[in-house]
Amino acid sequence: MNFLNPLLEIYLSYPQVDKYEVMPFYREVLWLFSKHLDNRLKMFKHRVNIEIEEAFSEPGNLHFGSIYTYQTRIDIEEFVNFSEQSKRKVILELVYAGLTSLANEHNWDQRCIDDAYEKSVEDNYRFVYRSDFKLSRNKKQKGRIRINLTEHLATFTSEIGRINDENLMAQVLLETDQVNFSWGKDIREFGWMDSNNFGLKLAKGQIWLTSNPELEEVSIRYVPKHSKLEHLESYLNNLKKPLTAYNYK
Repeated sequence: MNFLNPLLEIYLSYPQVDKYEVMPFYREVLWLFSKHLDNRLKMFKHRVNIEIEEAFSEPGNLHFGSIYTYQTRIDIEEFVNFSEQSKRKVILELVYAGLTSLANEHNWDQRCIDDAYEKSVEDNYRFVYRSDFKLSRNKKQKGRIRINLTEHLATFTSEIGRINDENLMAQVLLETDQVNFSWGKDIREFGWMDSNNFGLKLAKGQIWLTSNPELEEVSIRYVPKHSKLEHLESYLNNLKKPLTAYNYK
């Protein structure tokens, strides 16, 4: 599920506005573009920043180590009055312009960037990600993980069904702050714990959050190996902390 490659971030520096008030959903657009980019630039452990400031009269690029930066400006007074959908469109256009400018300078594959942009428009600037299916050990069932991002809240849902059945049972496994996935990388693995339980594999297999289609319930299974049970319980509780626990400003 590591589609956030390279990691994209937007910095909006206008003294009269708060980024988190004028576009609280902006990461949804960044994740959408990243999903469709699908690691094709092969920029593991790299980062692309889009810096938006009034002081930047002309767009320009910076490069330092593994960090690439595109600097530009917008008419912020006009932007704040746009509808949410129009703001999403502006954000995507800025990301596309930034990646294109950097691609021209650093010889990245422009075709991948064009394709990611076009697919993001087709998705109407809304993010949802579905993993590939994994078959159960008895080869009778299939399961996948769906990720939704709403502002800062990432929701991980299991979708399970019979091999030849299009109907899927969906159950929410975990709601967590997006930083635990994008920055902390705490949530990466998923699969079948056994032939009946499918879900998220955390802490290197010491915690399983699974859905059972027979029982239609979500369960937590602790398998302490390298950590004490109380540490694993604390770790999971921290993943579930409300968004107000983080200071984004």
